[in-house]
Amino acid sequence: MDRYEILGYLPGVAPFETMLVQKKGAGGGAQYVLQRAKLEGLPEAQQRCVINAATVMQQLANGCPHQVLVVESFMDPSGYACSVLEHCEVGPASILLDAVRKQKEPLSEAQVLAWTNDIALAIQHLHSIGLLHLSVGVNAAQICADGQAKLGDFAIACQLPEGASETDPTAVSFDSLPPEVLRLSPVGRPADIWGLGCFLFQLCALRPPFEVVESDEGVDFDACLAKIGGGSPVLPDKTFNHKNDEGGWSKGLQELLSQMLTANPAARPTIDQVLERLYELRTAAGPPVPSGLVMETKVQPTESEAYLDGGIDADARSRRRASGSGLDRLSQPVRKREKAKTRLEEQGIAKPMR
Repeated sequence: MDRYEILGYLPGVAPFETMLVQKKGAGGGAQYVLQRAKLEGLPEAQQRCVINAATVMQQLANGCPHQVLVVESFMDPSGYACSVLEHCEVGPASILLDAVRKQKEPLSEAQVLAWTNDIALAIQHLHSIGLLHLSVGVNAAQICADGQAKLGDFAIACQLPEGASETDPTAVSFDSLPPEVLRLSPVGRPADIWGLGCFLFQLCALRPPFEVVESDEGVDFDACLAKIGGGSPVLPDKTFNHKNDEGGWSKGLQELLSQMLTANPAARPTIDQVLERLYELRTAAGPPVPSGLVMETKVQPTESEAYLDGGIDADARSRRRASGSGLDRLSQPVRKREKAKTRLEEQGIAKPMR
């Protein structure tokens, strides 16, 4: 930390502090994002997620231009685990969607497909080296000033065992909770296809395809499964008319969504098949049309202001305050797995875990 000057604070999820920084003495030089979390006092599950994020990002070693680039990772003498990342100026796609709602200026189908393609290329790279992301969604996707989308947030990414196509996750994201997790089954590459489908749906519909149902004890697995079991979600009519998209979303886009959001992971397309279909759809849609959106990530002078009012929509802020810690919620479905396993197996919903 001694090498960096803090310029302000950006939206983030606890226990991470997310700061806009530049190297000391740079005098208007390049800006970076520094994420840090103090390990002391954190529950063991959250410590694992913090360390895992730094380990995975370092392992990727900037091997893909469609992921958020890692400058360096280190342990600060004061006990903080720190990662310095490239600054994606617009910020999380969730902030962009907030702007879409407020300004009533929709994303064109061409733009939606372009960003989905960017994130799909990042997933393709991860899958090629045996990594699962497991939290693909509008909070993990970062938008740059040049219009490119990049994939970040590797807190719960995991390595597939050598020669295996599935593994038992240590945590899963509420952004894209795949049905195989709700069934307490191992997950594989199809889980990221589900997440990408959730991302695409939310860019179009401005809401998640499925709402996570919670009770006093946490996630209601049965209620979530019942919702997903009702079939793939249907995109609503466009909230706003767009000059480049008369007549609503294309049939091809809706068919791709239906394939990615099928409850059976074996029936979902591979990431290579998704990219082939996206190429066809993007060719038909043409280049993205500038939308005129005013997109800006607010930089706040203090961490508390950024945490509570950093451009995230009000519902997300209230959920985050209620949950206390984002990573605690991420690990919660896994903590419940053992408790729910026997009940679901008796009902014939879940196969025994390996």
